[in-house]
Amino acid sequence: MKTRFFRILLGMFFCCLPCSTAFSQVNTEALRPETGDDGMSGNVSISITTKTGNVDYFDASVSAGAAYQWGHNLLFASASGRYAAKRTRDDRIDSPDDDLLSTDSRYSNSQLVAARYNRLLGSLTTGEAFVQVEYNEFLMMDLRTLAGLGLRLLLVDDDKASAYAGTGYMAEYERLDPDEISSFEQQVTLAHRMTNYVTFSISPSDNSSISSTSYFQPCIDNPVDYRILNESSLSLELTERLAWTLSFYLRYDSDPPYLYLDPEEDIPDDERRLHSTDTEISNVFSLEF
Repeated sequence: MKTRFFRILLGMFFCCLPCSTAFSQVNTEALRPETGDDGMSGNVSISITTKTGNVDYFDASVSAGAAYQWGHNLLFASASGRYAAKRTRDDRIDSPDDDLLSTDSRYSNSQLVAARYNRLLGSLTTGEAFVQVEYNEFLMMDLRTLAGLGLRLLLVDDDKASAYAGTGYMAEYERLDPDEISSFEQQVTLAHRMTNYVTFSISPSDNSSISSTSYFQPCIDNPVDYRILNESSLSLELTERLAWTLSFYLRYDSDPPYLYLDPEEDIPDDERRLHSTDTEISNVFSLEF
């Protein structure tokens, strides 16, 4: 038994984004709890970071999850939110009346609530029902709600690997911020989408694991309007004390909205609408001693 335990996290985050934002598509498989005995389980996480001086900085996030299992039934829900803002010396000179609550200071502002119910139908199949509500300022999203039904199929389940595939239908209501989108964009839409996913986890050896989940969500009456989401990770125990995790996130929207533009500004064509692709790559080294 170790008498002292310390953990050092050395994080290197590389974002192919103009600013840090939460993604509108959410991998609900990452929220799925480990099934076990009947009963309830849950968790809450709160993080607050502040900085003052040459750079004023504030970053707060909260997440909470709960799951309840009884017999062949599983119900789980998750809620999360993040607000982050910063102001440099140049910001204070250019906009002395602004503060960390001002619009121009923010670079993340999002909330999400998701819930899913599973009912085991057979040895290989599970029925699913799900709902989701979210807000994301930096994707011009005032409100996005969805609800749907689907089936989940067990593909592989052994000591070294597990894999599932799912398919279903969802109704999606989306309301965009009218002050931020082009006048010819539709502010409110109701879309009928298929939602399809494949998720797997592999342990090639005792000290390594690979996991990945991919979603494909085409609009039923307009298949060229679709979304893709992938979340993958590779974890290695390099030594008894040193571990490394590489994570990758991809979100693709084939039809992002056009933005409101000042007619007097010269805006490049590729900045006239939200970018179709958001990616995030992170490396984390963990040292125990």
